[in-house]
Amino acid sequence: MDAQHEPPETLTTYRARSIVTIPAEAAKDLELRAGENFIVSWDRSAGTITLTKAKVIPAEDAWYYTPQVQASVAESFADAAAGRVTRFESDAEFLAALED
Repeated sequence: MDAQHEPPETLTTYRARSIVTIPAEAAKDLELRAGENFIVSWDRSAGTITLTKAKVIPAEDAWYYTPQVQASVAESFADAAAGRVTRFESDAEFLAALED
């Protein structure tokens, strides 16, 4: 990266109980909120630690994020966008269509 595109950096300190403070400027710029979760990765040889924002998905909702379900959802959206849908005015009309 050239100097014009270097990410900002500042100094922080590792303290007791494994606490590292994220500088306020970085937290504001990244729109961090108290209680957010992060994935922590590190490279011992490079001496780097990386924090990546993470969304925690409750176990009972994990099925939705499987590749099979995501493919099915994408297919459904494509069908809807292409007009390959049928609208029903009532539950009875829908159930009758299933019997055909």
